[in-house]
Amino acid sequence: MTRLLALGILAIVLAVVATVVVLPLAALLDPDQSEAEHLLQRWATYDAVIQSRPALEDHLKKLRSDASAQAGTLKGDTTALAAASLQGDVKEIVERHGGQIRSARILPAQAVDAFEKVGVHYDVALPQPALERLLYDLEAHVPFLFVEAVDIRMPENWQPGQGGPQPSLAIRWQVIGYRWKGQP
Repeated sequence: MTRLLALGILAIVLAVVATVVVLPLAALLDPDQSEAEHLLQRWATYDAVIQSRPALEDHLKKLRSDASAQAGTLKGDTTALAAASLQGDVKEIVERHGGQIRSARILPAQAVDAFEKVGVHYDVALPQPALERLLYDLEAHVPFLFVEAVDIRMPENWQPGQGGPQPSLAIRWQVIGYRWKGQP
């Protein structure tokens, strides 16, 4: 029995020595095995990234087309079409408030990142009480419009409190909108 016990203890000691000393030494002596496994993992990762490229490019095209269809931008494939859209929207808003567009001049377009700034200079005649509602409707409009460089003139001979019809204001301003044009 003592002989069996001695052999059992010897087997346990050899197993511990093999686990603690021999296996780590074998791994150190054969680094090519772990290096090869590491390189295979990296290659698989790179291959997965390469394989996903067409899907990512399709997704990017979709995002770019979605940006051009957003509600806040002027519609039109060209600057002239976007300016015509802007003019039509402004004309409808001004006339809805009892005003008249005396003249309109398209301003040169300017590139702003992936957008194009489209503007029109207007001379407008408008009843004085409608000014606040008109400005609100312009700036709350979709696509988004911005009023810049405003000059408002009252008739020189009009006196408040005289009664009679409200004066007609002479307004000069620039109305700006943005059109998506793509990559900057």
